[in-house]
Amino acid sequence: MIVDAHVHVFLPLSEDPERTVDALAPAGREARVEWLDQHLDAAGVEGVVLVPLGSERGYVAEVARARPDRFRSVAVAPPALTDPSAGTPPDPVRLIDDLVAEGFSGLRLFALAGRLEDRPPWLAVLERLAASDRVLWMYPRPGDLDTLTAVARRLPDLRIVLNHSGFTRDEIEVDGRGRPRIRGAVPQPQFEQVLALADFPNLAVMLSGAYAFSAEPYPYADVAAVTRQIAERFGTQRLLWASDFPWIVEDPGYRACLELVEHHLPGLSEHERAGVLGGNVRRVLAWKVS
Repeated sequence: MIVDAHVHVFLPLSEDPERTVDALAPAGREARVEWLDQHLDAAGVEGVVLVPLGSERGYVAEVARARPDRFRSVAVAPPALTDPSAGTPPDPVRLIDDLVAEGFSGLRLFALAGRLEDRPPWLAVLERLAASDRVLWMYPRPGDLDTLTAVARRLPDLRIVLNHSGFTRDEIEVDGRGRPRIRGAVPQPQFEQVLALADFPNLAVMLSGAYAFSAEPYPYADVAAVTRQIAERFGTQRLLWASDFPWIVEDPGYRACLELVEHHLPGLSEHERAGVLGGNVRRVLAWKVS
């Protein structure tokens, strides 16, 4: 069973007034599940982890609940959880209990602001996440890596998935094809710090987003070198393939994203390839297949 570990589906703002609107996803843009299904079927992908654009949850929860054979879902934390200027942080018990009740398998964070010893609001959420057997989907900023290391050490039962091949989050631009673009060196200056996270067995790495970071055309040879070092340090059993749909539909194409595993990690055994392309994410999410 091939599983795509990170996909966005969303309605236009006119049909979902709560959904996130920004330069990447303007009000009229949409990526409906029916469109996703076409690409999955053509590529032979059977399972998907759905992630909303932002803290809105309705459409993703509805889609995942209707088709549990194909979909799992990861919610996105409300901005106030990690940004004090965004309002009052949510109650950690209620937030995670609501996510569990709605069927979400994890929570995505973009920042870890504050020191662990000061017990920032998000720490209680991560503790509750671990206690509820849910996963942290983490796309950190460069300055968050020290804190993430401390979290992994403090909460060994919290399963953590580093998004986008371990690249850290910086200012996101939108390129001419409507895709995220993060400029900077490949590998990033903090790459050794990312590799050091392999010491924590509760961390896995999602292989995705190469198009957004690479300075080269497909198959993104500069990112391939990063992927191989990630595989060497973390082991292939902790790698999860993902497409980052819908941003990649036009360039390089959905099937081309699937084929990146062969380009970036040639020589995988059949067992290793099966893990990267689905078995590992099913294990991380405790996704039992009937």
